[in-house]
Amino acid sequence: MIRGIDLSANQGEISDAQWQSLATSGIRFAYLRCGVGNDVPDTRFAAYVAGAKAVGIVVGAYHFAYPLPDSTEHPGRDPESQCQAHFEACSGLGSNTGELPMALDAEWPVPQDWGHWGCAADQITEWLLRYLAKAKSLYGRDPIVYTYPDWAGHVGLVGLDAYRLWIASYESTPTIPAPWTSWSVWQSSGGTSFKLPNGAPCDEDQIADEATLASLLA
Repeated sequence: MIRGIDLSANQGEISDAQWQSLATSGIRFAYLRCGVGNDVPDTRFAAYVAGAKAVGIVVGAYHFAYPLPDSTEHPGRDPESQCQAHFEACSGLGSNTGELPMALDAEWPVPQDWGHWGCAADQITEWLLRYLAKAKSLYGRDPIVYTYPDWAGHVGLVGLDAYRLWIASYESTPTIPAPWTSWSVWQSSGGTSFKLPNGAPCDEDQIADEATLASLLA
């Protein structure tokens, strides 16, 4: 397995020496949060990208989706606008060979809140598909999808298996939700067993082998 991490501003400041410590310990890739729905981008994204790249850690951007119904009263809710804003915020990270493909974080809203937001399973699925199609056109590469089994089971996500899966599943063997049959990236712990050199808890990720990593970077 190839070891990696994913970070957001919640992990705080990471010094150059701490990035080097991560690389020395065997961390080879990092997914870094950039877009947060139609809110402001993650404030530490640029610093994390620079710090990781400086020590040879391969990077990619992930964007947290707000898959809400389109609304003229709420500009930026539609998937095309969110995707465009995220693309600009990350300066197109994921467009080039040697970068991890952009990842769409699909885990919100939780099912018990759908009524509050006016969401439904089919509506969320359509929204995500529109975002992914826009992302493919902007980046020139296929994005990947981050989700976890329970949320995916409630939504269904029919058609999203056209894109690779980054699964969050904290078991000895990851649970793969329909419609997928395999995974490309596995978030194997949710910040409970691993800490950064600055002391912040951090999610751990894995890529199965060198061939899978190479295909993601191609």
